[in-house]
Amino acid sequence: MATQDNTSSPRQALKDKPPSVRREVAVKLGERLEGELNDTERDVAWGIARQLVEDTSQSVREELAISLCNRPDLPKELGQKLARDNDSVAAPFLARTPLFSDSELCEIVKVVSNKVRKAIAGRPHLESELADLLAELGDSGVATILISNEGAQIGISGYRAIIERFSNEPNLLEKMATRSILPPSLVAELVGYVSDATRLYLEETYEVPDNIADRVTEQTESAVLLRLVEMHKNTEAADLLKVIHAKGLLTKTLCLLIIRRGNISAFATAISLLTGIPAKNIELVLKQGAVEAVEQVCKRADLPEFARAEAVQHIMAASKKQPSADASGKVA
Repeated sequence: MATQDNTSSPRQALKDKPPSVRREVAVKLGERLEGELNDTERDVAWGIARQLVEDTSQSVREELAISLCNRPDLPKELGQKLARDNDSVAAPFLARTPLFSDSELCEIVKVVSNKVRKAIAGRPHLESELADLLAELGDSGVATILISNEGAQIGISGYRAIIERFSNEPNLLEKMATRSILPPSLVAELVGYVSDATRLYLEETYEVPDNIADRVTEQTESAVLLRLVEMHKNTEAADLLKVIHAKGLLTKTLCLLIIRRGNISAFATAISLLTGIPAKNIELVLKQGAVEAVEQVCKRADLPEFARAEAVQHIMAASKKQPSADASGKVA
């Protein structure tokens, strides 16, 4: 009988306890690990953690996530289970844990809910790769937390993703405008979406070009036209771009906005209208992704140097994602 008691010991004993007791064990486990433990005692503590991370009671796992969220020595497999648990477990854990690298957090961000993304967006420090991914995937709540977090190193692509995705949410863009440091190249784009008071703040804080009013008008107009283009399928979008060109509205800004969205077919049509080169030929060049050839096409369309450089970057990225079957010549 004594032998049976020993073999069923701590694990079975813990499993048989009510949830309130298991929650208390989870709460105290972090404190226990903070103390001076020998190797055997530490192994026992991690063994208890492994049992609790599989607990059927969500409240037990929630307490465990909070108890262990600051542990840099947490075994990685335990951290992965907590990070991929339901939102109420994963969110408080991922808000603070130092366990994962930025690249690992990026993989987690791709598969979790926006509630968990909000928790990650509020972490004290975010490198640009992670911050930009949150800007591209998260909802407006995630974006609001992200731009309010001065420890988030948001890159130019992250800022532009927020502007393009939430251009109809002025309060969000107002918050962006008041961040302590903005990329100078972004300011001219942002002023078209904010209030007069915030625009004045931007003009006083950054060296805004004298012709900003004209640029704001063009950017706002181009943003509207971009949304119209994106509402149509390839052939219809091509027809719409022909109408836009006939009315003198096919600007370099609109071309740049189109390729920023990775729409190679529409960009090829736009460049074709500006150069007279058949759209099929341009699209083939763009999808082949040869840098010099792409640069030459953009130069023929008289895109400014900065716009050519950015267009090439986006074309290279988009061409890698395009399956060969897409080159079917639908845009003529």
